[in-house]
Amino acid sequence: MTNHLRILAGSLVLLASIGASLYFFPRLPDRVPVHFDGKGMPNGWGSRKSAAALPPAVIAFLCAIYFLASVTTQNQKHWTRKLKKQVSAENLQKLMGRAMKVVDWTMIIIMLLILDVQIESFLVALGRRQHITTAIWPFMVVLYAGIAYHIVRLIFEQRAILKATGDNIPGSVGKNF
Repeated sequence: MTNHLRILAGSLVLLASIGASLYFFPRLPDRVPVHFDGKGMPNGWGSRKSAAALPPAVIAFLCAIYFLASVTTQNQKHWTRKLKKQVSAENLQKLMGRAMKVVDWTMIIIMLLILDVQIESFLVALGRRQHITTAIWPFMVVLYAGIAYHIVRLIFEQRAILKATGDNIPGSVGKNF
């Protein structure tokens, strides 16, 4: 995913969150559920202003972190500043690409999760639902499975590169790394 796509993806989720806040705000009661237990039942309440403003603010903050992480991770100095040996450009690109897949996966799923909870919270506040749906749990499973998958792939790619070239790989763990 390029930086332009990252900005676009984050912006779309942010705009959806702002749109949801603007759409639901006039209809919301003064007290809105802002926290839920494991079964989706509300167990914490807040003002409608905070319920409408906080999710877009958190998503905007995550968008900023997401962009900074993508810029920082693509900077070769970030990867090579503490190395004793030079890493080939091709191997460095492989590792940087895999690391960004972890960042991409994590940030997009977390932003979508916040958007989902925001809308679900508004629907509970308006009495359209008694509790939030259990859609959050599949989000969490997908999030953690995706992160684990990409981290394991990164480790295997690091090891393959080390065996093939003898390159010293940034962030590696183990006896030969």
